[in-house]
Amino acid sequence: MSSPYDPQQPYQQGYPPQPYQPDYPQQPYQQDYPQQPYQQAGYPPAGYQQWQPPTAERPRRPGLLVAAGVLWLLNGAFLLVFGVITAVADRLPGFEKAMLESGNQITRQQLLAVGISGAAFGAVIVGLAIAVLLTGAIWARIMIIVVAVVPTLFLLVLIVFPLFTIAASVLQFLPPVGRYVRARRGRPAAWG
Repeated sequence: MSSPYDPQQPYQQGYPPQPYQPDYPQQPYQQDYPQQPYQQAGYPPAGYQQWQPPTAERPRRPGLLVAAGVLWLLNGAFLLVFGVITAVADRLPGFEKAMLESGNQITRQQLLAVGISGAAFGAVIVGLAIAVLLTGAIWARIMIIVVAVVPTLFLLVLIVFPLFTIAASVLQFLPPVGRYVRARRGRPAAWG
């Protein structure tokens, strides 16, 4: 009888010849990781949250966001009123006398420029504060901080504006506000 591979016969049992392979003991297949259970198509892997469509119920606006928005509105209103008063200060009765007595060398143009700048920053802050209160949008919360930093640097002598700026900046980024914004956008609360 011939061996499993006989070079004299070109093909045995309809298969091409196979090279000689020594008989080594076969190692069982080993996995280095646990096998995943069967998953039905269309479902997330185990441990992941199932997507759910947004509910018809609107999320409640957190009190921290309202507090931050009110502080921003007060900030903007203060700056707006300060700017308008400063811009028209030279028209107030007794302005010339007060300027002479104080010894300040501020010109009318400088006073007008400070007043217009303050009013413009105040108006932008009020507009962004309304956007923060109504939507809680991240772009509005970041922009209001960026815009408020400029007058804060100039008004460090006044304690109210910097304190409101710091308090409003912190309040609008606390966790309840983030959860509210994510819920409003329809994302699950576990998402970052």
